[in-house]
Amino acid sequence: MSPRGARPDAARSALSVGALLAAVAIAAALIATSLRTDPAPAEPAGVLPGLSRADDVRLGDALARAATAAAPTPTSEPTPTPPPPPPPTPAAQVAGVTSPPSSRPSSAPPPPAPPPAPEPALDAGLAAELLALVNAERSARGLVPLSVHPALVTSSTSYALLALRLDWHDHTGPDGRTFADRIRAAGLTANAYLGEVMGWGWGGWSPRDILRSWLESPPHSQVILSPAFSLAGAGCAVRDDPDGRRIHCVIDLAGP
Repeated sequence: MSPRGARPDAARSALSVGALLAAVAIAAALIATSLRTDPAPAEPAGVLPGLSRADDVRLGDALARAATAAAPTPTSEPTPTPPPPPPPTPAAQVAGVTSPPSSRPSSAPPPPAPPPAPEPALDAGLAAELLALVNAERSARGLVPLSVHPALVTSSTSYALLALRLDWHDHTGPDGRTFADRIRAAGLTANAYLGEVMGWGWGGWSPRDILRSWLESPPHSQVILSPAFSLAGAGCAVRDDPDGRRIHCVIDLAGP
């Protein structure tokens, strides 16, 4: 083995090491240089991106002048006041609407109240005349005349007054009592047959008119001409009204 063969290899190794060290030194220098480079100064606040500080100041001045030119120039003339709204139209002038009547009370006094109706009064003469006409009709038909009984006079006269006062035309009174109740209350309790007829009119009506109306009514004529009755009592009440004299007559009858 020749000792000369080993030297070239050592030289190449030394060269490679030297080149590597040189490369490392160059890289270190580059890194140091990059570390020493100062960063770019930050843009001051308020500066628009891409503009320098001087450009930003000039742009702000231009915008301020444009805003001042666009603002309206104040004037010393006063602002006109709008006119007041028109007054509302009265209701009477609106089509189809009329003013309501005045609620002011009238100074005229109220009309006087009508006078109360006069109280009816008994007329014994009319009652006697009516019963006499009934007995004359019975006698003409061969029937026994009716004899007057005090209890029947009491029941007939009291009901005649009440009927004329209340303008009542029913045989059952407003208190619910029938003619039989009234006759028995007057004191006639032993008789089996009881009856009653009523008649009324105004403007000159007389007992004769009442008798004629009874004779023309079958239910009434059957009562006053019945042979079952032998006792009777008549009562007639009268009252002078504005439309004439009113008369209301009642005859109560009884039989054994």
